[in-house]
Amino acid sequence: MAWCILEKWYKVINFLTWVLMGSMCLLIGFQIINRFALHLPAPWSEEFCRYNFVWLTMVASAKATHDRQHLAVDIMPYLLERRPLLKNSVKLFAQILALFFFRRHL
Repeated sequence: MAWCILEKWYKVINFLTWVLMGSMCLLIGFQIINRFALHLPAPWSEEFCRYNFVWLTMVASAKATHDRQHLAVDIMPYLLERRPLLKNSVKLFAQILALFFFRRHL
């Protein structure tokens, strides 16, 4: 039951990531055309892109954490292939450290 809800929530996050990225690309293109071709900059689009980028960063970091694609140093688990208990301990420590970092900066 809970897994089904999490998968639906992941689909929402995935869709939101695409919407935020697409709208940011369209708005930046709109701003470039307005600024250089029409010589009429739209100041609201720049602010909207800033807020959009902040939200995109937060939503995409949740998506990357779910997919286990967040930035991590993979050399330690690679070196510990022969010791599965120590390898899993290092992975767990990295996850806890990432959660602590995300908690401190939200």
